[in-house]
Amino acid sequence: MTLFSLLASALLAVLALLIGWLLYRKIQRLNEQLQDYQAQLRTLKQEQLLLQQTASEAVQSSLGLGKKISLIEQHLTRNEQKYQQLKQSLADISLQDPAAKLYNRANKLAQKGADIQELIDECEISRAEAELIISLWQKK
Repeated sequence: MTLFSLLASALLAVLALLIGWLLYRKIQRLNEQLQDYQAQLRTLKQEQLLLQQTASEAVQSSLGLGKKISLIEQHLTRNEQKYQQLKQSLADISLQDPAAKLYNRANKLAQKGADIQELIDECEISRAEAELIISLWQKK
């Protein structure tokens, strides 16, 4: 072997060592990046779990509110029905009472602008009652 071949072999060996060392450093940096990415992934998974729990709680809460709203609507419907029944009962009672019929008629006449004498003649009520009904409608 000549000196040139020995130097070339030594140079190749040094070059191989240098390339090996550079590759080793590159692998170390890639491993560090991999560990960073894995840590970020763990954090993201924890955040995802937290968001899923929050969303689940929100859904449960909205379902509870929906049930409460439904119950309130049912109560409101029942109360509206009771109100309509009471209103109808009151109307039925006022139609059955002869005195109520006269006063309803007197109110309607007063609303339309009838005078005291008209109320007395048409509805067979006293002058004081006619004056009272007229005064109530004049104030409105």
